[in-house]
Amino acid sequence: MSHSTLTRYGMGTLSSLVLLLGSACGGEVAADPPATRQECLAAADFVEPTASPYCLPYAGGSSHSVSQSYCAPAPGSHETRFAYDFAMPIGTEVRAARPGVVVELREHWLDSDRTGGHENMVSLRHDDETISLYLHLRHEGVVPEMGDSVPMGGLLGYSGNTGDPGGFAHLHFQVCLRGGMCSWKTGEYTLPVNFRNALGPLDSRGGLLLGASYEAGDCS
Repeated sequence: MSHSTLTRYGMGTLSSLVLLLGSACGGEVAADPPATRQECLAAADFVEPTASPYCLPYAGGSSHSVSQSYCAPAPGSHETRFAYDFAMPIGTEVRAARPGVVVELREHWLDSDRTGGHENMVSLRHDDETISLYLHLRHEGVVPEMGDSVPMGGLLGYSGNTGDPGGFAHLHFQVCLRGGMCSWKTGEYTLPVNFRNALGPLDSRGGLLLGASYEAGDCS
């Protein structure tokens, strides 16, 4: 399936300090994103896993390991972000971690294009205006169209390695405060996210551990 050039919706600006009491993050968060790994770790306030509105972004019964966790130390790319990288072969089904509406996508970059910034991706806006982002999908690897509503567990597309200079096939997943805050151009304000169906060891905060493998359990 081929889509038109990427269109971005919901890019509201943030003119003052905004607080969001959201189910995605388990508490109030300020509008200034963490600037250091220490600030990221200090803000790592996860909900009780069983109360999380998110499920792992892959098919139930399958398992994938965490190749980069949140607030990762240098030289990782998650130093100030609550994001996860899941190692998975190219062509693995990527599933919606939460119901939402497709507000951004691109799938025109070729699988051989490993230039940073050339990631095929899809984003969903949720009912609390937060945005989930799924990166490094394969060429023409997005299934829904712009504006489509996708249920939890719905097929979003297929994993790849586009935009990753190292060519390492993985899925990058993160949740942003709101539209307009999921881009390096505007400052990525990511939210602490864990998953209610992650079968595997959790850290002391309830987040996923680097190197651990997690099976996607039932998410009903």
